[in-house]
Amino acid sequence: MLQAQSRETLRSDAEAAAWRSQPRGKDGRFQGAEPWMDKFLEELTASGGNVHVSAELAGVRREWAYICRGRLPEFRTKWNLAVAKARELRIPRRVRPRAN
Repeated sequence: MLQAQSRETLRSDAEAAAWRSQPRGKDGRFQGAEPWMDKFLEELTASGGNVHVSAELAGVRREWAYICRGRLPEFRTKWNLAVAKARELRIPRRVRPRAN
């Protein structure tokens, strides 16, 4: 019970509602991509694989991106390809500006 509660706190109410409303197959597994995923993957390549920056620019929390990567094999594959492409193109890792 505690583990389920801590997972639920990682995402906002809007993210949780979007997750629950997504179409699922007979096995209960997620069947489609969420709207932020394409933006996240584009930014992941452009940022040189920086998940924190990519998630921020896609409008989601990085914890939620990692949860989705763990749950969705297709998203995980696309994630790995985006990071590999950034390495292949030798895109420097973009860092977040530090607060003063």
